[in-house]
Amino acid sequence: MWSPQQRQRLALENRILVRKMPQFQFCDPRGNTYVEGTPLLSSGTGRYRLRVDIPTDFPLSCPSMYVSHPTPLWKHGGREKIDPRHCSHAFHMLSNDNNDWIRICYTGSWSPSMSLFAVLLRGILWLEAYEAHLRTGQDLADFLCT
Repeated sequence: MWSPQQRQRLALENRILVRKMPQFQFCDPRGNTYVEGTPLLSSGTGRYRLRVDIPTDFPLSCPSMYVSHPTPLWKHGGREKIDPRHCSHAFHMLSNDNNDWIRICYTGSWSPSMSLFAVLLRGILWLEAYEAHLRTGQDLADFLCT
């Protein structure tokens, strides 16, 4: 499935993650490859799971990143769910019709020089902003743009 150049790139990405983010692992490296893990946030919580789906033409195309656990995610106050089917600037998310996972919008434009490490860092920042939203009710965009 992967070309020799892609295998070399994915091996490099894996070495970086093993060294810098060992809580994330490559899964199904010969099929529908993705990276998944449970980051530890500044609050000390490790209750979220991030998943990055690697497209077949990686690194030319942008990987999709999701909060795969828990589902659903709730808005401030706990009375309303975040709807994963709708694009939202306030929540920095793209629409996702495939499942109940939140699809994180993490970049304005993709470049093949971006690493999966950088993608995951942005996912962790999104989760930090989400936890701040739960505490304050402010939009995630208020935290991610400052």
